[in-house]
Amino acid sequence: MAQGQREERKTVFQGVAWVAALNLMAVAWILGRPFSKAIYVAGVDAFEILGALMGGLWCLWTALRSRRDAGTPRNIAAPVTMAIGLICYSVGQTVYAYFDVIKHVDPPFPGVADLFFLAIYPTIFTSILRMSTRPMPLASRVRVFLDSAMIMTAAVAFSWYFILGPTMLQGSQTLLGRAVGLAYPCCDLILVFAVLLLASRSASRSGYVGVSILLTGLIVFVIGDSIYLYRLLQNTYHTGSLMDETYVLGNSLIGLGASAIHLLGRRSATETDVELVETPPLWRLLLPYALFPAIVALLLYTRSVHADKTLERGVIVSCLALVALILVRQVMSIRENYQLNQQLHTAYDDTAAYAAKMEIVNAELHATQDELKINLDALTEANERLHSLATTDMLTGLPNHRSMVAAIDAEMERSARYGRPCALLFFDLDYFKALNDTCGHPAGDAALSELAAHVRAGLRAIDTVGRWGGEEFLALLPETDLPGAYTVAEELRKRVAEHTFAAGGGLRLTCSVGVSSYPADAHHRDALVDAADQAMYAAKKLGRNQVRTAADPAVGALLTMSHEGSREEVALRGTVEAMAALVSARDHYTGEHTDEVGDLAIQLAQIMGLDIAQARMVGLAARLHDIGKVAIPDSILHKPSQLDSTEWEIMRTHPALGAEILNHVPGLRTVAPMVRAHHERWDGGGYPDRLSADQIPLGARIISVCDTYGAITTDRPYRSARDSSAARAEIRKHAGSQFDPDVVEALMDVLDAKISPAIQSAA
Repeated sequence: MAQGQREERKTVFQGVAWVAALNLMAVAWILGRPFSKAIYVAGVDAFEILGALMGGLWCLWTALRSRRDAGTPRNIAAPVTMAIGLICYSVGQTVYAYFDVIKHVDPPFPGVADLFFLAIYPTIFTSILRMSTRPMPLASRVRVFLDSAMIMTAAVAFSWYFILGPTMLQGSQTLLGRAVGLAYPCCDLILVFAVLLLASRSASRSGYVGVSILLTGLIVFVIGDSIYLYRLLQNTYHTGSLMDETYVLGNSLIGLGASAIHLLGRRSATETDVELVETPPLWRLLLPYALFPAIVALLLYTRSVHADKTLERGVIVSCLALVALILVRQVMSIRENYQLNQQLHTAYDDTAAYAAKMEIVNAELHATQDELKINLDALTEANERLHSLATTDMLTGLPNHRSMVAAIDAEMERSARYGRPCALLFFDLDYFKALNDTCGHPAGDAALSELAAHVRAGLRAIDTVGRWGGEEFLALLPETDLPGAYTVAEELRKRVAEHTFAAGGGLRLTCSVGVSSYPADAHHRDALVDAADQAMYAAKKLGRNQVRTAADPAVGALLTMSHEGSREEVALRGTVEAMAALVSARDHYTGEHTDEVGDLAIQLAQIMGLDIAQARMVGLAARLHDIGKVAIPDSILHKPSQLDSTEWEIMRTHPALGAEILNHVPGLRTVAPMVRAHHERWDGGGYPDRLSADQIPLGARIISVCDTYGAITTDRPYRSARDSSAARAEIRKHAGSQFDPDVVEALMDVLDAKISPAIQSAA
């Protein structure tokens, strides 16, 4: 839209340039008189023809051009009507020039030329009426009508005295000649009214340029025509004066102005047909009143020169009519001022009422704001209480289990990022159950609360101590290695042993402490906590009131004795051996393969940070990961060639079948999820549940890598075994898509013998 408006303004400015060029040439011709009188007169007539013809053709061209352009449809009736009138005028001027230049006689009056000359008046008036403007209220329209009538009255007075009256009183003309002679000044008065109408009507803002050009053209045309008629009555007119330039300039500006209004004056999409209420400029308000002194001066002039009585009476009637119109206009102004005063009073009352309402609303808003502030404060306090309940142990005031989990995760992440150690102390009171049984649970709670305060006071500001559950506590020590943590734990133990607890009437209690460190003892939070827990368990088993570390050989030996002495585990081991034998009986390749996978899985589990017990469970799952193949038909299981799609679908059911079998064995239910998920892929493209990344149990991710390595390095019915380097290359290739990248790196470390952990065999 903006680009189109720029193009239209450019077109208007080009028209201004053409009009200026034509009129400059006309003025130069008239003033210069470069040739003989005949050629000179012909040139003047030619310029008058060109002025009207240029205006008409310009209107016609812009109308046709805008009709072809895409966009908002426009009413082309106004420019087309204006073009017809200007072209008629050029035809009339051509006829006039024919008699004046070629025939060398005065053109007949009235004649054919007058028919075309008079045609311009109704067409201009009709075109102005057809121009698009925004509507005005009734009062504004009445005011415009009265102002126009006052100006028209003054114009009629002057026209009557100088043109109309003398034309009517001239006796030498025929009736038709008088009628035609009167038609010109009357039509000039019509154009004066058209000028007033156009000046008072409101065009769109972008159309002011066109209105100004058209007004200038009409005023120049009316002035020139009036001078022509007056000089014609005085027999002083001859072709070749600057008065002829008024026709060239007036007609060309009329055509250009109508075109500019058509191009620039259409209303934009944001403008509506709402009645426009605007204050007219001061000159427009004063102009009708300023004409009254001019008519009075004309009246005095007629009395002083003893003019014809008929002409004098016409001036007197015009003067009286103007006085009457001024009185009516003043009455209307008084009425408008009264109505405006009433509207102002009403507006003042409405404003006062609105202000009172606003005060009430403002008071309500302030009350609401205060209420919201109170509610916000209460909500903030409630949120703080909820946060405290969610993160703080109510008995001791220490961080609870949830807070400690978050603190351990954050500290281990920071330690891993900066390559720094951290440590955990796992401790509780010795013989706490006896304290509860002897002194009651309130005394036990008081002892726990006193222990928490005593321990907190003995640690650094950067250390975190929290209640893990029951009588168990955890202390997180950032930037502390295993020897440093042991020293802190020993000091803690001594301080507790030397302290007299108020609970129970002054008791002396002791505590057992287990210590684990990152990264020496574990790489994951659960493994680190379990290592400290097992060390504390060993401290209790070895006599209580002592500190044990996860790396202490006595702790490992105690755990080994505990595991090997378990009857349930012996029975469970027998069940596993029986199931493994069943798989081997179905397929000796699978039987050998599961033993190798189980041993390798235990090593990887410990390197990945799992404790001994968890690593042993991963080893059990690895040995039983193919238990579901007992339900696979021999024709598929022992097929010497590649399986087809249907056979693959059957083969892919063995993880789910294996998990279903293990779910029926109470001691093996915990390994069933690992068996079910050992064929899932890291990128989510595996089976049977299409799990991805950390959704897959860590044990299943370990088994998947070990299973693939064992499968590649073991003979199969359909292919021979490949060496370790080929298997490693294949597994590295699929790290991050099929396999967990961290597990793959751990496997490479084991195979490269970079890590040699002291691993207790699970077999």
